[in-house]
Amino acid sequence: MIFSKSSKISCALTAFAFALCTQTAMATPYTDAFTSFTPGSYLFGTTPRLPSEGILAVGAPDNQSLGLGIGGEIILEFIDNRLIDGAGVDLVINAFQPGSGSQELDNGAFVSLSSDGVFYALAGSIGPANQTSFSLDIASTGLTDVRFVKITDNGQCCGSGNSQGGGDGFNVESVLALNSRDVPEPLSSGILLMGFAGIALHRSVRRRFGMDRQATA
Repeated sequence: MIFSKSSKISCALTAFAFALCTQTAMATPYTDAFTSFTPGSYLFGTTPRLPSEGILAVGAPDNQSLGLGIGGEIILEFIDNRLIDGAGVDLVINAFQPGSGSQELDNGAFVSLSSDGVFYALAGSIGPANQTSFSLDIASTGLTDVRFVKITDNGQCCGSGNSQGGGDGFNVESVLALNSRDVPEPLSSGILLMGFAGIALHRSVRRRFGMDRQATA
């Protein structure tokens, strides 16, 4: 097969535009954002958290945990992936940095899941226990595609028997989807415009070379 100069340029431009329009980012298994954080009550001299500090519970483990406060609640969001029901355990709530040796001895929480951020299904309760992390199988929720994870402190403290233990509520360090599917990242308008510009240039080149061939015929 013989390709003319115009067809080679056209093919290159078309391939470039297609690559731009189909670009996706590699998803991470951890939550990507928080949509709200409502701090609870902080007892026994523990430092209260601000609503903006919900960011501490987002992303991969980094040894920074967020105390929800007694009765506090946070809603975390998966953006580039979705939690799904797979084989065995699907979701892991890290109360503290894995391997840190810290345990959530005094506080517990309820975990609810949602596909749309409106209707939530209870996935289970976690803590208090001599554990750093808590695992859940989401099969009981009936959800197949989860975007939002709501963690609500159960309103109690001192589960270890320490009369002043757990005054900062249940801690959330990170949330991990063991079973998930990737979601293509929406492209910015700038990238889309570049793609359209490439297609337009492709058409212009084809017309130009067509006119040149007619003029020299």
